[in-house]
Amino acid sequence: MKTSEKSFILVTEPSGTIIVDNYLEEPLRKEMRPILWYRDGLFSVVPVAILMNALESIDWVKRNAVDETTNVNINWSQTYHIDDEAGRSLISL
Repeated sequence: MKTSEKSFILVTEPSGTIIVDNYLEEPLRKEMRPILWYRDGLFSVVPVAILMNALESIDWVKRNAVDETTNVNINWSQTYHIDDEAGRSLISL
């Protein structure tokens, strides 16, 4: 049997948008992990592919000095919603 250890970043954000800014960018660059998003009693997962695209967008803006704002928004509708029981079991790990 092959096993691997995985982890995630837990975000509790009541609005329908997570802003990938300097605060969230730093831990993602240190170790790319999916986000487990808890919002109003519901759980959702932001996959690594979406987070990598967000960081690439931030890098592009920084390289090209297009705008001073380097934040990227991730909307609730872009995520994979998971069962309440599954989300709570992940939090208890």
